[in-house]
Parts: sequence; structure tokens; C-alpha cells
Amino acid sequence: MRPSALPCFDELLELARNSPEDLEALRRKMTSEILNSTLDNDMRQRLEQLAFRIDAERRSGRPPLALCIHYSSLMHSQLAHLSQELSKLFNNPCPQQPGKPLLGELKQKAQQKNSKVICLDQYRKGQKPA
Repeated sequence: MRPSALPCFDELLELARNSPEDLEALRRKMTSEILNSTLDNDMRQRLEQLAFRIDAERRSGRPPLALCIHYSSLMHSQLAHLSQELSKLFNNPCPQQPGKPLLGELKQKAQQKNSKVICLDQYRKGQKPA
């Protein structure tokens, strides 16, 4: 099942002004559709937890603008966390992962086939491949 398309901004604004209960019903319907269309169980569980958290905060009685600022802050903190994880990955571009060959093993195989393995981090810094 594919989630419904989000109405245009003007339609959402009209719903918010004249029929907030219909807007809330649309929000719940679309949230449910997204959750039901998620195939990965771990991702579905994380999304359900996020939806629960958002619903709990909406019931807290904060004004809509305060909630918007709060949600924006949460998104920025998650983005900062993602940035840190990506930074760790790029600072250690060739970590050993279970079931995956080490960079040295890849270089040996490449040399056997007269090929070169170039680490992008070294390439970007202008270093020549070994």
C-alpha cells in the first residue's frame, strides 16, 4: 500500500482554518499509512516510537509555534548526530567490518590483477596511491 499524497499547502491551510478535526484525521491517516508501508521491522518500530513521542508532545498543551520550534530543535539534534557518525566514518574510511575484507586484502587482490585500489580520502588530499 502506497501512502496518500500530501495535499498542497493551500488545502492544508484551509483545513487548519476551517476544519482542524479533518486536518488531524488526515495526519493520523497518513501517519498510519507510512507506518504500515514500512517493510523493515526495526525502522517501523523506530517510526512508531517517534510517532508516539510526537503525539505525547502534542498533548502537552504547548502552543503550536512552541511545538514547531521544539520539533525543529529535535530534527537539528538528530542531524548533528548523523553528521558526527558520518564524520567518524570519513575519519576512519576503511574500518574492519565482520565478513568484509580488510583494505590490505583488497590491495593484494588488486595487485594480483594489475589493478590499483585508491582510498578516496587519500585521493582528495592529493596523495598518490601506493
